Amino acid sequence: MIAYLNNASSSGLILIIKGIGAGNLLINLEQDEKITFTVTQKQVRRVMRALNIRCQIRTKKNNRIKQSEQYTQDNLLEQEFTVRHPNQV
Repeated sequence: MIAYLNNASSSGLILIIKGIGAGNLLINLEQDEKITFTVTQKQVRRVMRALNIRCQIRTKKNNRIKQSEQYTQDNLLEQEFTVRHPNQV
């Protein structure tokens, strides 16, 4: 899906491509038989920046379920860790 966004702060339109970024464009360019030279990801990003082409990135949603309060044990040692013999508390 391709959408055009009119940005008032910069001169011209910004082309927003949904779901395809520089990496996917690079893969498509590498598979194209008409292109005989090598293309790097930095070159693709530089051309996208020059042509005001942006990829719409979906933010990751945290789907965590709130856990119930867990039972905490009593402090039986009362932070007294003086040891008279090895392996004893």
